Amino acid sequence: MAQEATTQAPPPPTTKKSPWILAGRREVEGEVDEGEVEKKEDKPAPPPKLPFFSLFKYADATDKLLFLGGILFSVVAGGLSPFLFLVFGNLLGAFGLIYTDPNAFDSELRKYILFFVYLGLGSFVLNYIGTLCWRLTGERQSLRIRTGFLESVLRQDVAWFDERRAGDLASRLSTDTSLIQSGISEKVGLALLYLSSFLASFVVAYTQGWKMALVVTAAVPALGIVLASTQTDYAEAGALATEVLGSIRTVFAFGGQKREGDAYEKLLVDSQGIRRKKIFSTGIGFGTVNLMIYAFIALALWYGATLLVKGEYQGQNVMIIFFTLLVGSFSIGNLGPYATSFASAQGAAYEVYSIIDRNQLRQHPRFAKEIEFRNVKFNYASRPDVQVLNGLNLKIPYGKTVALVGSSGSGKSTIMQMLQRFYDPVEGSVLIDGVDLKDANVRSFRSQLGVVSQEPVLFRYSVKENIRFGKAANAYDFIKELPEGFDNDVGERGSLLSGGQKQRVAIARAIIRNPPILLLDEATSALDSQSEQIVQDALEKASVGRTTIVIAHRLSTIKDADLIVVLEKGEVAEMGTHNELLAKKGRYHELVSRQELKKNEKEEDADIERDTTPTPLEKAAVVGLSTSTELVNVAVTDGKEKTPVVEKEKVNFKNLLRLIGYNSQQWYFLAISATAATGLGLAFPLYSLFFGKLIAAFFDPNVSSLQDQINTWCLVFLVIGIVGFLATFTQIVFIGLYGTKVFVKIRVMAMRNILRQEIGFFDEGKNSSSNLSETLGRDVETLEVLMDQTVAQAWSSIVNAIAGTIIGLYYSWKLTLVALALLPVPTLGIALETQAKFGSNSKLQVYFDRATFIANEAIFNIRTVISLGLEDFFIQKFKDELAAPYKISIRAAFVASFGPAFSQCAQFFTYAVSYWYGGTLVKSNDTSFQSMNIVIQSVFFMSLAIGQVGALAPSITKALLAANKVFALVDRVTLMDTTVGKKVEAPEITGDVSLSKVKFSYPTRSEVQVLKGVDMDVKPGMTIGLVGASGCGKSTIISLVMRFYDPTTGTLSFGTGSEAFDAKTRQLESIRSFMAIVSQEPVLFARTLAENIRYGNENATQADVIQAAKDANIYDFISTLPDAFETFAGERGTQLSGGQKQRLAIARALVRNPKFLLLDEATSALDTESESVVQDALDKASVGRTTLIVAHRLSTIQNADCIYVFKKGRVAEKGTHQELLQKKGIYFALVEQQSLAANS
Repeated sequence: MAQEATTQAPPPPTTKKSPWILAGRREVEGEVDEGEVEKKEDKPAPPPKLPFFSLFKYADATDKLLFLGGILFSVVAGGLSPFLFLVFGNLLGAFGLIYTDPNAFDSELRKYILFFVYLGLGSFVLNYIGTLCWRLTGERQSLRIRTGFLESVLRQDVAWFDERRAGDLASRLSTDTSLIQSGISEKVGLALLYLSSFLASFVVAYTQGWKMALVVTAAVPALGIVLASTQTDYAEAGALATEVLGSIRTVFAFGGQKREGDAYEKLLVDSQGIRRKKIFSTGIGFGTVNLMIYAFIALALWYGATLLVKGEYQGQNVMIIFFTLLVGSFSIGNLGPYATSFASAQGAAYEVYSIIDRNQLRQHPRFAKEIEFRNVKFNYASRPDVQVLNGLNLKIPYGKTVALVGSSGSGKSTIMQMLQRFYDPVEGSVLIDGVDLKDANVRSFRSQLGVVSQEPVLFRYSVKENIRFGKAANAYDFIKELPEGFDNDVGERGSLLSGGQKQRVAIARAIIRNPPILLLDEATSALDSQSEQIVQDALEKASVGRTTIVIAHRLSTIKDADLIVVLEKGEVAEMGTHNELLAKKGRYHELVSRQELKKNEKEEDADIERDTTPTPLEKAAVVGLSTSTELVNVAVTDGKEKTPVVEKEKVNFKNLLRLIGYNSQQWYFLAISATAATGLGLAFPLYSLFFGKLIAAFFDPNVSSLQDQINTWCLVFLVIGIVGFLATFTQIVFIGLYGTKVFVKIRVMAMRNILRQEIGFFDEGKNSSSNLSETLGRDVETLEVLMDQTVAQAWSSIVNAIAGTIIGLYYSWKLTLVALALLPVPTLGIALETQAKFGSNSKLQVYFDRATFIANEAIFNIRTVISLGLEDFFIQKFKDELAAPYKISIRAAFVASFGPAFSQCAQFFTYAVSYWYGGTLVKSNDTSFQSMNIVIQSVFFMSLAIGQVGALAPSITKALLAANKVFALVDRVTLMDTTVGKKVEAPEITGDVSLSKVKFSYPTRSEVQVLKGVDMDVKPGMTIGLVGASGCGKSTIISLVMRFYDPTTGTLSFGTGSEAFDAKTRQLESIRSFMAIVSQEPVLFARTLAENIRYGNENATQADVIQAAKDANIYDFISTLPDAFETFAGERGTQLSGGQKQRLAIARALVRNPKFLLLDEATSALDTESESVVQDALDKASVGRTTLIVAHRLSTIQNADCIYVFKKGRVAEKGTHQELLQKKGIYFALVEQQSLAANS
């Protein structure tokens, strides 16, 4: 299977629009999706499941011993339950001796009380060991499954990932493995316990009296039907939230906040219909169960009384049969939720285990150092009509530097991907020293590659850790200025570093591996000229003795290559050195001519004065690799993992009232539900009252009147059942309908408020897209459970406890007080279990979040992980993060297992003390036999109610803590509200923009000043170039003009003269509506190409979209695709090359027809030919509008009206291209470094 996976290109992307895209967005008129219609007509096949016993396939010998122990102790523990009622029935029968033989009664009472104690001790031992065995094996196996899953995923080939969404794999690791753990741990023990209890109950019942047992058994199947409540599926809305929050700058830049908020709300509103159906079905299901319980009681007691009157049974026989069958039917009913858990685990395991077991073919010979492409043909399955490589023949000699140039889509990056064996040829072979790469050991081969890609991926660790993956190239200078130096966090996907800084860390990462083969895909595209020159020198030195393959659009970086290969339409068009190809005056000569800078001829021979003196590391980088490695090794040694610090959050019960208030206009729904819950709470006390009287009647020596009484009592139980059905249905339905509106509203409020926040909010680690999505998803779902189920159950239990206490005190205050004093004993066990399970939860969650983040980062950036050979690193990191929670969970299992065992034991002891004291009171005539039974039954159900409240306490706490997070998002006041202030009208935006004495620091690094007093004055229609070293503040200027941030001091103003206004005083949304931005790393959405372009202007027609595509030189490419503009772009545009993504982003900007055009390295990913065409388009688009351009490739800004040269946060020089050349300063030096003049 693995071999097949590597020989196939990725599948075609679906062209169907995602459901959240369809919500609230304009569609192309006349569009009909026939495939979608066909899908609706076909009923989906049930999801495949793994056989139950296969869930335990990863158990080792220790686990199997734990299985045996767990099975044995759980089965025996379950078998004890009916014996409680065997003792109970005989004890009740003994009370008849009080009046005939008091001494015999004392003896019998002591005997049965001791039986209770023995049963209690046995129950404790059995339950404790059984539960502990299942918990231990569950923790052990789940750890093995989680690590095994990630190991298998990270060892698959890239083509395998093309067929799967990274988010699905990440979800399987977090959600599905939890479902599997739930299905292989203590729930198995509980299911065995209930099954054993069911069987033992029937054995005891039939031995006591087969006639009554047989009749009552007929009703058991109906009583055992328990309909599980279901959970609303917000997957589509959650997917939309994840995508939007992960692309927040793009959403803000194009004013998409309202659109995305509306689409999110529409998806939630649309889901309400499904939720209402589930609410009604749940209400009917649980109401029916309530009715069946009381119908069962009525039938059993009526028939038992009939047999008693006939003299066939005694009272104790009827009670034993009744209670054991009742317990047995509840036991089989309790199996329902566990069956659901096992089914969920089987379904989850089918996918997870198949991935763990997936064959990974890794048997290959050792790699040498010569590369050949022999008649290679290749096309991506997503674009089968487009031949990317068309019979490519190319030899790359050992130890040489070979450059690949050509237009976008000519096959350059595909060659790089084939060398990394992300894909295999459709035809032909890639040979390493004569051996087919298909037969090479993928892992050992990749370990000898150093790769720097066009869009570098950094992982959310410190700079030190990122460089450890590879280590240093001209990075030391900016690293030492960071607040924590090498220990500085780089942010999510490197968001806290500039593009150039990210690129340099990525280069460092590649060089330090000292690889035999170096693959540089636009490795210096994000660097300024000076840094580029220094790094280029370092790369050239590093290339000695190794084979280096370079892709570069900036031809100055490859003019010294040993061999330059010009590709066209997947074939070699030209080959030779820089001078040889210039002499041919062919394709390469044409590309060079387009990039040649206009220079003042008189200055060509002038010496270049360097602006700065290289740092020691820069010198080391130029001298050679070994020194820089040494220096960085010194810099990155040390560093221990910090144990996460968990802040204890406070529970705020006011949040519950606040939740309720979100739908106050339907207060009567809440009132009806509360009334119904009160009725449910009164049901058990009333049952206790009548049942206590009924027990006395069954043991009354005068049985003649029993038949008349039993008819009345059975009718009463049926009425309680009918009322219970109506109350259950009413309570569930009305609170469910009330909550539906509440949680749609709170999700929408939270989402809209998130979209109102300033960019600085998203820079903070705690506000990453994954954390925010989780709050909108899982945390709100926790609140739903609180309102829909937990609060109502808690209120019913409280009513039950109060009513039970009143009844008990009325009939025997002495016995009631003793019984009440015993109530804390069973609840102590619940408290111990709760403390053990949830007390460590906050710690566990921090570790699990960190482990999940590590796994997600590896999965979402799998190409970088594979390229750098970091599979083992991430697997070990993942294991390390899981080690601590595993130890905590193992310790917690020993304590948590004590809780339920103690609770079971305590129930036996409570019965023992209650009946001992009750018998004493009856014997001394302080109370009657009937009153004793009423009190004990009332207190018994009261203890169940209090136990239920105790069991609900963790859920309530968890939900209220979740409410803190949700309301924190709802309540946060943005520092930059986009809707506040006077709107800017079109005449006010003249195209003027100025910065006066602007100083700025990013909120997350306030101690580092990025801009140090910048003054800029831009007039309407001007094209402004911003150049300078990486990290000098160029992109920050763009961010300030977009008002992603406000200056720390100084002002940003728009307009001219007396009409000028401070940007802070006007509505931000209206200011941004006149701007469009194309960023260095364009973010595309998982939508169609047309929708991505139209994102720049939601009112754009199809003709506008087509024109924008033509202007951005992307139209011809789109036209070749089978679905043209309706082609799906993939997650973050993964179905497109870097150049294609960039041109689509340019089209998105142009369709906006902005007054201000902001280009942050807008053409950095384009080849020379495409760049020339797009540059012409941008030049034309710049007419009549103000354009700010950040560029390292100086040819793109040489015609600018004014060029600002930045150095360390200040404007060092400004002027036109010619003026700056004449100054012979920093800009002059940068131009010289990019000269393409042939070597003399």
